[in-house]
Amino acid sequence: MDQLDSEIGTSHRLREIQGLLYQAGKTGDMAAASRIIHSALTAGLRPVDILVGLITPLLYLIGLEWESSLITVADEHRFTSFCERVFELVVLEVKATDTPISGSRHALVFLMNARGNNHTLGIRILSLWLRSKGIETRDFDSAPSPESLVQLAADIRPKAILISLALDRQKSYVYRIAQRMEALQHPRPTLIIGGYAIKKQLVPPIPGALFLETITGLDNLIWALE
Repeated sequence: MDQLDSEIGTSHRLREIQGLLYQAGKTGDMAAASRIIHSALTAGLRPVDILVGLITPLLYLIGLEWESSLITVADEHRFTSFCERVFELVVLEVKATDTPISGSRHALVFLMNARGNNHTLGIRILSLWLRSKGIETRDFDSAPSPESLVQLAADIRPKAILISLALDRQKSYVYRIAQRMEALQHPRPTLIIGGYAIKKQLVPPIPGALFLETITGLDNLIWALE
């Protein structure tokens, strides 16, 4: 019961911290954000978990509000800019506590946005989280052509190619990659698609691609790939 009470208390504390960050983001109050992040670290959260467990859900929430016309484009840009600055703040803590990837197992994944998805904060957070799980990432700042991506995958042989799909209209990029990957010899990388469009089920199944609505268990999935 003591452990359960502690976990419930931690959960409530995290919701409180997230709510405070949300309010600070609405006004762009970085001084408040700095105090909130310090509070989260004091509560025992790892820096990378602050990004995944607090910042990522806020980005999703602000996306919903923009889609529902509850906020303006300017509001969305301001909040995204706020999250970028929080990311920079937290990543300093990540670097201070980061340890080199080691161990007998090795896994490399490619990580990128679909062409047309210009918000890179989500995949940068995911990259840090995967590295905290011992998985090496190769991040692409801009979406390579399907031809060059598949050729690079054939040369380097990552375990998986992870692509963030924000909108339905970006799916043709993934279709082209999936089609070209069929020509690769086995074992070929697993094509894993996530992002807002997948979470909201805006895209029909793509042959040769695995859809993931949440990163829960993603590290175990990658380790299990042949």
